[in-house]
Amino acid sequence: MTGRLLCGVALVAHVFVLVICTECGENEEIQCVHSCPPQRSCSNRDIGISCTQEYTLCSSTCVCKSGYIRDENYECVPEEQCEICTKENEFYDCGALCDNVCATLTTQNRTNCKLWNPRCVRKCYCKDGYARDDNKNCVPVEECP
Repeated sequence: MTGRLLCGVALVAHVFVLVICTECGENEEIQCVHSCPPQRSCSNRDIGISCTQEYTLCSSTCVCKSGYIRDENYECVPEEQCEICTKENEFYDCGALCDNVCATLTTQNRTNCKLWNPRCVRKCYCKDGYARDDNKNCVPVEECP
């Protein structure tokens, strides 16, 4: 494993010295970061995270270098290596403006939305026989409320 070694020394109870060393992995660097927002990853990169509490202290930790992002194995990979559709039962395609949604399904398993844009829209769609629930997950249409 290559990387930088960070060692911190602290005086504890005016007697003991605490030494903490952290070695970063490939494509990582040490930064002082707050606990919120969390580090960007393939699974959270499209989620808007707002921190409600203001943090003043930070801790030195290994983070992905610029242009890299954490994958499902907690390794820093180029962002373009993330899968586009990360949820179960999804696929990426060029299709209609909307997707099957549990709340708007008709008896023909189609959505109520019309194709507003005659050109295709590239995005993640639920697989055939699945629809999005209130949590934005693709579930079998039989499980729709």
